[in-house]
Amino acid sequence: MEETFWLDANIIAMRESVPIRFAHHKNIDKPENHVLHINNYVEIYVYVSGNHNYVVENSLYELNRGDIIIINPREVHKALPLTETMYERFYFLVDEHTFDSMYQNPLSQILNKSTDIDNLISLDDKTRKDVLNMLYEISNCFQNGRDDQLRAFSFFLRVLDEINQQLRRASSFGGNATHTPELLGKILTYVAEHTSEIQTTTEISSALGLTPQYLSSYFSKHIGTTLKMYIQAKKIALAKDLLAKGADVTQTCYDCGFNDCSYFIKVFKKYVGMTPLTYKQKIGT
Repeated sequence: MEETFWLDANIIAMRESVPIRFAHHKNIDKPENHVLHINNYVEIYVYVSGNHNYVVENSLYELNRGDIIIINPREVHKALPLTETMYERFYFLVDEHTFDSMYQNPLSQILNKSTDIDNLISLDDKTRKDVLNMLYEISNCFQNGRDDQLRAFSFFLRVLDEINQQLRRASSFGGNATHTPELLGKILTYVAEHTSEIQTTTEISSALGLTPQYLSSYFSKHIGTTLKMYIQAKKIALAKDLLAKGADVTQTCYDCGFNDCSYFIKVFKKYVGMTPLTYKQKIGT
């Protein structure tokens, strides 16, 4: 049986900046281990092995070795194990303001990514090998008592540079790597276009000509969570966006389709880890 591996480390990019969280995990994974969530960071996720799909916002992706998923702080996402299996991956969690003081922000390409560009980056064989080698080098920087910050940060910037190059190519040539089934795509698109208005899943089943029971079971089968929870997460993602743009908490509550501010605050805290007001103060709006 393959050995499990679990490494979490902080890469200190700059004095007084939030550390970059780096993880290299290899463990037996089960479908119930994952929940739909929203980060407070930019996430760079690199898949190594397992039997997984990945959902980000309106797209479902099939994963292959070396695939990279980039996720902005207000995007709903979830790894989807198809079977119980050994699962290896790397990821970085990077505060979006980590590099604000630099002349060129290496996160800008990710933060300003068009919604027309996929969250999934698939690499050619040589580039995939090079990127994975760099990730294993970062992992080695923190094993056996080592704490080689400069080397780890150097490799991180090289990985980030490759991602930026890939995003520039995607902006030039387009392309679509999603494997979203047609009906699932219609459901996800409907929710995206009516996030603030939806109150019940019955509204979606009526709009798409489906029975509520079929809609519920179909969605859960493909996304591994209930449609109600997905809608809730999308509303909170919208709330984060509105608060970041300067909206007040009460107006945000109603603009996202919540009718009860105390309930809105409770749900927001569940997904974001803090109240809407704390979040608004934290991001300085």
